[in-house]
Amino acid sequence: MKKILFILLIALTGCQPKLPPPEVDFTSVDDGKGFVQFRATSMNATSFMWDFGDKGVISKEKNANHAYTTNGIYQVKLEATGPWGTTTVTKPVSVTGVRGSIMFWMPKGSNSVNVFIRDVRVGTIFNFFPNGVTYCGTTGCALASNLPEGDHPFVAREEGSSEIKWSGVVSVVGGQCTKKALTY
Repeated sequence: MKKILFILLIALTGCQPKLPPPEVDFTSVDDGKGFVQFRATSMNATSFMWDFGDKGVISKEKNANHAYTTNGIYQVKLEATGPWGTTTVTKPVSVTGVRGSIMFWMPKGSNSVNVFIRDVRVGTIFNFFPNGVTYCGTTGCALASNLPEGDHPFVAREEGSSEIKWSGVVSVVGGQCTKKALTY
């Protein structure tokens, strides 16, 4: 009797068809500012693991969101696991909309200085720093935030004057704050 049950057990378990591992793919939508929404399309998957390619956090959600801090092309990996195995897909995702900022400062001066980027006033320098500035956002400097990556023309004038004392182009890098000194 034991022999018959054993043969029956082998026959039943040995006849089960092996189903395929999950089929998986994903799409991504960038909001133009570095925030990307990822959507998984899958069959036979019960759990997910996202690696967004920037050495940041990993998500276990089926559909995930991720905020990138710098522009670039990231190799995004989605691993999907189901009852019959694991499938991984890796695709390049281009992120181009991360914004940057620029802070204008002066080592010395006597009058406040108004700073304009593309004819829009971004602030006034009213403190002077003979030893330089260490961080963006220092009080008394002119800070322009949320600028698209690339070159931006600027002009600066002493307060109460229409004469342009400084002009040029500043380069903004997404995810960074550049410090630009205006000197006499």
